[in-house]
Amino acid sequence: MTGNQIIKLLMLVFSVKIDVDLNALAEKTSGFSGADVENLCKEAALSAMTSRIFGSQPSDLDSTAVTMDDFTAVFPSFRPSLTPDLREQYANMKASIAK
Repeated sequence: MTGNQIIKLLMLVFSVKIDVDLNALAEKTSGFSGADVENLCKEAALSAMTSRIFGSQPSDLDSTAVTMDDFTAVFPSFRPSLTPDLREQYANMKASIAK
């Protein structure tokens, strides 16, 4: 499953604004595991909720959908958990299974 597919799947769970660029997120999360991407999405959703509840006008409370700004705000605190060496090992394993 590609990063883009994982993000699309996770976005079925979250309310997402139209400004969220799934392709840009997939590029930024290259090397991330599925769990890394899931945590990023959850953190962005939590950021959206928190900022609407504690930092906005009450009229914004109905709009808790995740925006690209929410992803941008939380992204710096995330790093891929898969090292290049581990990704290579997984690729070798996948290739040997496919034979």
